[in-house]
Amino acid sequence: MSAAPDFRAFGSLSGREVHDLLKLRFDVFVLEQRSLYPEIDGLDPVSLHGLLREGAEITGACRLTGLEGEGPVNLGRIALREDRRGGGRGSALIRAALAEAAARAPGRLLEIEAQAHLQRFYEGFGFARTPRESFIDGGIPHFEMALRLGA
Repeated sequence: MSAAPDFRAFGSLSGREVHDLLKLRFDVFVLEQRSLYPEIDGLDPVSLHGLLREGAEITGACRLTGLEGEGPVNLGRIALREDRRGGGRGSALIRAALAEAAARAPGRLLEIEAQAHLQRFYEGFGFARTPRESFIDGGIPHFEMALRLGA
C-alpha cells in the first residue's frame, strides 16, 4: 500500500497534479459510475486536497471544504482508482482526512454527502445519517452524514 495521503491547497498543486486529480475523478465518477454532474464546480480552488499516491501516480483523492469558515466542514470528491480498491486504501484516505480536518477545525461538524451503498463504510468512522431525506445526485442515491470532529 502507498504512503499516507498528503493534503495540499489547490494553488500549491502543479499543473500535472491538477490534471491527474481531475482525470482520476472523471474516470471514477463519470466513466465508471456513469454519473453526469458538474464535476468542476468551482470549489477546488478553495479546498484542501488529499492525494493518495503510489509512486508518482495519484490513485486516490478527497477534498475538504469550509475549513476557513465557522460552519460545517465538508468532506467530498472521495475517489479511489478502481484497480486500487481493497487492501485498506480507502479507509486510510478517510482516516487521514478525518485527522486533517480535526487538526484544522477541532470541534466542528464534518459533513459528507455519501453514496447510499457506502453507508456502513462511513458509519465505521463514526458518521451518522442526518434527518434529511435521501436524494439523487448524478443519478446515484445519496444521503447526508455527519460527525463531530475531535478537539
